[in-house]
Amino acid sequence: MKIICALTGTPGTGKSSLGRALDGKKIFGYKIKVMDLNKEILENGLYSSYDKRRKTYVADLNKVTEFVKEKTRDDGIYIIESHLSHLLKINYDLVFLCRAGTEELHKRLAARGWSEEKIRENLESEVLEVIPSEIMGEAIQLDTSHGITEPLKRIIATLKEIVKEK
Repeated sequence: MKIICALTGTPGTGKSSLGRALDGKKIFGYKIKVMDLNKEILENGLYSSYDKRRKTYVADLNKVTEFVKEKTRDDGIYIIESHLSHLLKINYDLVFLCRAGTEELHKRLAARGWSEEKIRENLESEVLEVIPSEIMGEAIQLDTSHGITEPLKRIIATLKEIVKEK
């Protein structure tokens, strides 16, 4: 039995916090394995270039897709966490989309020490629903504006239902 889910959303919406909370939990004996995709991209050279203006690496989505497919070959519950995960050519069982109000999002990104330009770019992405518009098919939206407790419960309940169906 294998389940692969994307955990995506604008930076600062709680993906990493949810990923850390989910990693290693068991559902009916199956251990959840969360892949921090941004970390894997950097550690495994899965990028094509470096954008000096934006101070970030540009992921090679074809390489990233192949990497994820290789790492998710075995049975298990996999959650691929990144603001890019929904862009991969992976047959996901489900996509979880993290959202947060702009005031909370601004606070979180400022706490990271991000520049006002970078914060503005990400706030615009959230307001204009860039990531939701890129998702093919349905996604379960999770509002993390008030923390991750309720979204975490929802993810676990949803995964339990998927496991029962398989």
